[in-house]
Amino acid sequence: QPTSLHLVNPNANNYDATDITTNPNAAGHERIDALLEPFVNSDYQKEPVVEAAHQGDINYSTNHPVLPQSYEQVDRNNNGNGIVDLLPYTTMLTVAPKADFKTWPMKVINPSPWQDQQGFELTILTFGNVNFVNSALFAQNNNINGGIALKNKVDKIYDPGTIIKLIRYNNYWIQE
Repeated sequence: QPTSLHLVNPNANNYDATDITTNPNAAGHERIDALLEPFVNSDYQKEPVVEAAHQGDINYSTNHPVLPQSYEQVDRNNNGNGIVDLLPYTTMLTVAPKADFKTWPMKVINPSPWQDQQGFELTILTFGNVNFVNSALFAQNNNINGGIALKNKVDKIYDPGTIIKLIRYNNYWIQE
């Protein structure tokens, strides 16, 4: 008779002698065999079968939105104050003034919690007449959360169709 089926103290917490994985009288190899038995003797699907069954499925990631590589948000300064509030999962911001605006200053970009992390990269596509205000200084204690630190440290209106990359760093954006 295997040692694993010997009766154990019925007053103990693990008095079920038929559960080899918790039976203190079971030999080590018996416990391991019982623990690994479902993995060894199961009928697993092979990789080609799984690939065929899931062909064309959408892949999900916790670090990126589903499917589109860039989730676009368009802002036309509708609030009139030069502050852009990013929607969750925005990775590309298109800025263009409303028809009745000649130019508008973009001073602050407020991230959602998803973008508010060190190293988050935001791509901006401008359609002209947007004055990017240098409202933050690199490696300084900036008072404006969401301010922008431009390369040349001066306000700039970029030509229509210009793509600008900003990196989130210490509560402000740095031009790449």
